[in-house]
Amino acid sequence: DLFLSLETTLEDCPEQLRSDDEIVLAALEQDGFNLEFTSDEVKNNRAFVMTAVQSGYLDGRECGLALEYASETLRADKEVVLAAVEADVAALQFASDALRSDEEIVMKAVLLWEEYCEESRGGYPYNVYDEEDFPVEYAHPSLKCNQVFLAKVLRNMEQPTEIRSLISLVVNTDFSNREKVLKRIYHNRYFLGYTPEALRADREAVLIAVQQRGGDLKYASEKLQGDKEVVLAALNNDWSALKYASEKLQGDKEVVLAVVKDCGGALQYASEELKGDK
Repeated sequence: DLFLSLETTLEDCPEQLRSDDEIVLAALEQDGFNLEFTSDEVKNNRAFVMTAVQSGYLDGRECGLALEYASETLRADKEVVLAAVEADVAALQFASDALRSDEEIVMKAVLLWEEYCEESRGGYPYNVYDEEDFPVEYAHPSLKCNQVFLAKVLRNMEQPTEIRSLISLVVNTDFSNREKVLKRIYHNRYFLGYTPEALRADREAVLIAVQQRGGDLKYASEKLQGDKEVVLAALNNDWSALKYASEKLQGDKEVVLAVVKDCGGALQYASEELKGDK
C-alpha cells in the first residue's frame, strides 16, 4: 500500500525492495513498465509478466508494450504475447520471430486495430495512416510481404483508411511487372516495406524509394543500409533516416556531417565515437 501511495517506480527503490516479490507485484500492478527494473528471474516469471502486460499505466494507458522487458522465453509464449497485443497492438514488435509469423496473432492485432480506428473516431473514417500503429508493420516479413496473407488482412479491414488502400494496392500488384512496381514504389509511401525481399535488396528500387521518402531506408536490405550513396540519398530528405543506416555509416564522419550541418538532432543516431568528436 505504501508503494502504491508513493506513485514511484522500481527504478527509484533500493535493491532490497526490488528483490521483494510482494513489492515487485504491487509495482507491476501499478505500472507494468516497472518490469524493466526487475531481475532476470522476474522477467522470466510468467505470472509477473502477465501482470505487467495486463496492468494500467498511471495516465490510464495499458501496458502491453512492457512485453519488451520480458525474457526471450516469454516473448515466445503465445498466451503472454496475445495478452500484450490485446492491451496494445504495437506490442507485436517485441514478440519472437515465430510469433510475429503467426497468422492468428497478427490477425488478432489487425482486428483490434480496426476496432481502435472506429472507436477513436466515433465511427468516422480514420484517414490518417500512422504506419507505426498498424500491426502488420511489425509482422515477420514472411507474412508482411505475403500477398495471400495480406488478402486475408484486407478482407478483415472495413474502415476506409489509407493503410487499407495501401494493402489493397500491394495485394493487386503484379510483382513480375518491374516498370509498374517501380512506379508504385515512387508514388506510394511505405509500399517498399510490403514488397518481396528481392526488391528490398534491389538498389534501383530502394534508391527510388529513399529519394522520395528517406524513412523508407528502414525497409532496405542490410546491404543497402550500408550503401553510402543510398544512405546519403535518404538523408537528403529525412535526417532521421540515419537511425536506419548501418553502424559503419553511423560512424562515417562524411555521412554524419552531411546531415548534422542541417539538423543537429541527427547526432543522436551517430556512433558514440562521433558524438564525442568536437
